[in-house]
Amino acid sequence: MSVTRSVDTEFRDPIVMELAAKELSAEFKVGEYVDGAIKPFPARMWNREPIQAVMSVHLPGWKYPIAVDSEGKTYFDNHDGAWGSEALLDQLRQNYAVNYVKQRAGQQRLRVTSQQTQADGTIRLVLA
Repeated sequence: MSVTRSVDTEFRDPIVMELAAKELSAEFKVGEYVDGAIKPFPARMWNREPIQAVMSVHLPGWKYPIAVDSEGKTYFDNHDGAWGSEALLDQLRQNYAVNYVKQRAGQQRLRVTSQQTQADGTIRLVLA
């Protein structure tokens, strides 16, 4: 039986985020682990107070990094594309979602038997 699901992406897993960033040759940073939790660090954005981030990704060609807070919320300033292509952020989201599904599938003793990029850019994973 086939089940189709869509994935709304919140960045919560630093291991998966690092994999997604690496696929784009992006610089990844995670806060220090203290007592089992990630200690936030200030991530600078243009013309505003720093975000208390637990992770950040500096995408190639972006002036400022993307910051992720402890709730998984994403903050970025690309100045409407002048400081970085939003398409690259979309690719980061997609890479994260694919890697997250693969990781969770492995935890449930499933494996990806097929990965296909569709004409519209979506990725279809088949698990068994």
